[in-house]
Amino acid sequence: MANLASATLGQTANPKPIQDYTPEKQSPSFSGQINEIVTITSFAGTNQTLTAAQILGGFIIGIPTGAANYTTDTATNILQAIEGAKVGTAVYFTVRNKSAGANTITLVAGTGITLNSGDTVTVAQNNQKTFMAVVTALPTATALGTITIYSLGTVVF
Repeated sequence: MANLASATLGQTANPKPIQDYTPEKQSPSFSGQINEIVTITSFAGTNQTLTAAQILGGFIIGIPTGAANYTTDTATNILQAIEGAKVGTAVYFTVRNKSAGANTITLVAGTGITLNSGDTVTVAQNNQKTFMAVVTALPTATALGTITIYSLGTVVF
């Protein structure tokens, strides 16, 4: 019995103890849960095309001088920008309208993007709206990937 005790002395029950894990790269799975990195994009004028990087940046400020359409990048470009994208991956972004006049910003779907039916995609002066872009299909050899964008509501500022 004494030999058995001395042979296991100093050993743990788990030969592979859990170690701390710190992600080395920004991951959509960790965004918002650990620490979110936000890039603010600002536009003046009217119609704009929102790049994948601007959408993933999370915060877009519009200062339209007339009615403005903000067209999203293509689903293909957005999917390429999301590291580790899979069906169900969600990206959140906010559009704020700081127009000096009663000018509205309307979100317009780029190729492969669907705006959820029934959702309001306009942002009035002195309002901001948060959107959730959800990956609904990954690209295959015969089809492009797709994303559906949902409106999560408006805030007046």
